[in-house]
Amino acid sequence: MKKLLIAAMSVLIITAFSACGSSTSPEETTAETTAEAAAEITEAETSAETESETTTEAETTTETETETEAASTNVFRGNGYTLSIDSETWMDASEYISLVAQWAENTDSAQDIDLTAEDMENASDAMFYHTGISGTNFNVVITEVGNVGVLDKEMLEMLGEAVKTQYSNMTGFIFESYEIVKVNGYDSLKINMSTDAAVFGAELKMTAYMFYNGTKQYVITYTAGVESYDSGFADFETVLNSFTFTE
Repeated sequence: MKKLLIAAMSVLIITAFSACGSSTSPEETTAETTAEAAAEITEAETSAETESETTTEAETTTETETETEAASTNVFRGNGYTLSIDSETWMDASEYISLVAQWAENTDSAQDIDLTAEDMENASDAMFYHTGISGTNFNVVITEVGNVGVLDKEMLEMLGEAVKTQYSNMTGFIFESYEIVKVNGYDSLKINMSTDAAVFGAELKMTAYMFYNGTKQYVITYTAGVESYDSGFADFETVLNSFTFTE
């Protein structure tokens, strides 16, 4: 059980820092996205001033937009799982994992559980930033936990209580709630938390989904600022609901 808890802690620590410490690149992407959106609006307004299009032309445009949207969705193949990612909404930020882990190692929370930057970097399998909402991201952490068997709802409930106890005593984290949910047919422990701005430099909201398969624990965590959390959650949920084990 202790190994399971440590795995859960590592994902939230590195996620909190990925939202606070590596914001430059996502902000630049956000600016580009905003400019593109403005150009699209201008084009739409110009189009509205011209003569009305025929029904056939409108149908063709709709079909083209649908095809473009489908083309932007890519299958991300992680270590033992896949996710469907819309590349226009989420930017692969895995290159920042090492830097984030180095920063996270020096926090009070990391010291509480004696995690090293190497531990966190090795466990982190993926990290994605939202291209339109600065500081909004999700990541995937995988940890070997040994042969824990099948975690039924009763066991997940026990794990939820254990995680609640652990995080209630951790520096910088505020435990809010947990529940057992179904995600694409898999049982998952859903954990809602927030951070203390005095420790992390910003007040963040985080939702983590914990899955177990074989000897591995998979944790997918969504993190955003308090004001932007709701705006990006639907986009994250679309990705989450595509989660599928491949082994």
